[in-house]
Amino acid sequence: MMQYQQMGIDFNTEQGQMMLQQIEAQALESLIRERVLYQAAEEAGHEASEEAINEEINTLIDTQFGGDQAQFENALAQADMTLSDYEATVAEQIVIDAYL
Repeated sequence: MMQYQQMGIDFNTEQGQMMLQQIEAQALESLIRERVLYQAAEEAGHEASEEAINEEINTLIDTQFGGDQAQFENALAQADMTLSDYEATVAEQIVIDAYL
């Protein structure tokens, strides 16, 4: 939401409240769509191996954090995520990607 406020959008106005409702609805639709895709992928037998998860995370660390594990861990902490949380997120995305 902060990015919208930085763009000068005031969620305290009537127009801002309408925009906020749209943003929330889009976010909810996106989460539902992702969950449905994940369930379909699982039912189709797709899985994410530990090796694939680790490879994806290591690629991210190399490309986004210059190979600096500490920076990656700090980013996780700032996002209030644990490594296990992130691994689960990556696993879900791998399963969805395999399905699509």
